[in-house]
Amino acid sequence: MSFTPGRSDYTGDLLSGFPMFNHYAFRLSPFQGNESDLALTIRYSYDQEKVTPYSYQVYLDGQQTTVRFAPSNQSAMYEVRFETPASEFLTVTNRKEMIRF
Repeated sequence: MSFTPGRSDYTGDLLSGFPMFNHYAFRLSPFQGNESDLALTIRYSYDQEKVTPYSYQVYLDGQQTTVRFAPSNQSAMYEVRFETPASEFLTVTNRKEMIRF
């Protein structure tokens, strides 16, 4: 599995989710706040991005959330750590519809 966070280009300052499968067929988006504010595409400002051949980690500023990703041969694992007490959601989108968890 390859991993490229969603951004308009490689130097963009906003992310728009994290891949679930190759070629961005599905996108994972963590969200904290009111359920009515959920959107098909959520744009995140980010900081503290760390990229290695075996892991990816980033801090989502506005959401106060840390996302870690570790790829494997044919799978991968995400860890999402919300740092504030608010309603927490994980959404999976395919550019047309959204599933909330």
